[in-house]
Amino acid sequence: MRKIELTQAQPGDVLAQPIENNKGIVLCGAGTELTQTLIDRFERMEIISLWVESNESINKEQFEKMKAKVEQRFSLVDACPIGQVLKEIVLERLESRVG
Repeated sequence: MRKIELTQAQPGDVLAQPIENNKGIVLCGAGTELTQTLIDRFERMEIISLWVESNESINKEQFEKMKAKVEQRFSLVDACPIGQVLKEIVLERLESRVG
């Protein structure tokens, strides 16, 4: 799952989380495949971002670049056991996408 700006949404993307209005009412459920009509409707409703499913694979070079960024971001919590656990989880999920 990844969070994207509405401007990045494409027909065929699948919502990973429901879209709710400012009152918490579900407008569109998780698992819904986006169409251009839905994307346009969300734009009129001033929806800024959304969560979509991400099953995209990455190559080894992309993995290494992303791993370096993760290592850099988590370097501030090197002494924190919880931070280290979180870093390992992120790296495992990232590595699972290498294809």
